[in-house]
Amino acid sequence: MNFLKPKFIRKYTDVYRKDGFRGVVKKGGWKLLFYFFMFYLIRDTILYILPFYLLDKGIFDNFIHSSNITIMEKMFHTLIPYALYILLLTSIIRAYLGKIENPKKDKILLLTLIFAHIQLILGILLLFPFPEVEISEIMKNKVLRFRFIEHPSMMLIGVIMITIGKSKSKKILDIAKSNKTIFIYFTIALVLIALRTPWDKLF
Repeated sequence: MNFLKPKFIRKYTDVYRKDGFRGVVKKGGWKLLFYFFMFYLIRDTILYILPFYLLDKGIFDNFIHSSNITIMEKMFHTLIPYALYILLLTSIIRAYLGKIENPKKDKILLLTLIFAHIQLILGILLLFPFPEVEISEIMKNKVLRFRFIEHPSMMLIGVIMITIGKSKSKKILDIAKSNKTIFIYFTIALVLIALRTPWDKLF
């Protein structure tokens, strides 16, 4: 996701990977560490905290309750899983065969990660409005438990496994070990996602 990183951040990220923390301090000074900290604080707040804050304040209520959500759910949240499964299976097969030579630049791996994250974001949006009942009541109800607990939690873990697998593989120079890492993490993700996919809504 280089588009979310300024050029100077990418430069010193490479320095950190090569020479570690001391290399960054030596080359950029302590002032640079402050810029690093502020950049990631602001970026991650916008990406991971602000959306949930806005949801909590009801900013998206009109959108969520509108008829457009039905169209979005049918068109995107139902269609994207097909592409995600194809990309995930393709990545697993290629990794098993040792065909992924450069995980950092591999387009299929990148598309797999992008589709997984898009599906996760759409899924989070579709969770709202959350039922105004006690969590114990949700756990007792099979349908509600699947929709609001089991399905989203397993999807979240699956996407995390995809993200970690791709991230780890980029740092491994040995192609065989890199492919093995992708194969393990992506296979676990596939199993987790498949176990809690509402197949009756896809077919």
